[in-house]
Amino acid sequence: MNASLGQEAVGDAGAVFVLSAAFDRTRSKYGDRGMRYIYMEAGHINQNISLQAASLGLGSVVIGAFIDDDMNALVMVDGKKEAVIVIQAVGTI
Repeated sequence: MNASLGQEAVGDAGAVFVLSAAFDRTRSKYGDRGMRYIYMEAGHINQNISLQAASLGLGSVVIGAFIDDDMNALVMVDGKKEAVIVIQAVGTI
């Protein structure tokens, strides 16, 4: 919760999904367009989590506001070659 700027949805959630991206791996395959694909895929993943949560009667919220260094450290990525790009909290409504 602290890494997400104190957002209560994160603290109250039953599950928090943390999506990271390995930038060089994607760019090596797709070139400059790889950055677009990273964010498109993250959106697809978030949408699928939202749809599944709704089907189970749960709420969800996609969160882009967090402290980068703290969130990267929490999931043990370096923040350069791989970094957290979005989180999503899921829980009861």
